[in-house]
Amino acid sequence: SSQTTMDILREGSLTQWIRTVTQNPNYVLRDDQVPVEIRSYEKPNACMAWHRDDVLFDPPQLEIVWTLENSSDCRTLWKDDHDETTVHAVETDPNAALLIPAGGAEHCVSSLKRGRRVILKCVYALQDAKFVSGSHLHQFDKGKKEKNTKRKQQQQRRRRR
Repeated sequence: SSQTTMDILREGSLTQWIRTVTQNPNYVLRDDQVPVEIRSYEKPNACMAWHRDDVLFDPPQLEIVWTLENSSDCRTLWKDDHDETTVHAVETDPNAALLIPAGGAEHCVSSLKRGRRVILKCVYALQDAKFVSGSHLHQFDKGKKEKNTKRKQQQQRRRRR
């Protein structure tokens, strides 16, 4: 059931991993403020443009990208914190998790050419972290979606040339 899934995300091995990696037992799933998302990359050229995750909490949250399925050629790329000309890349296997501090490294997902990639995106923050009022207003607004659509169309036109 969906309740069982949420219980696993709240207190299961993913939460324990985050607490171990951060050496902080006070990280909790903040689905009360930010819903858990499932994202599927299935259509050719599906991608995520370069961006930094919005800071929604004080102190900033951790965004977890957990790969559920991946038969695609998509790669997650991120720029080095100390040298933005250095780009790292990884193809994530099923059950792999990426931990991305909000406001941290600029990152993207390369365009899908083949296969399918399904991820779960969760937000974890310290138990006493304060939600930054209004910070979420632009996260999924129409303007951002239109800008991303235009960017994808430009990328597609460039590829055709």
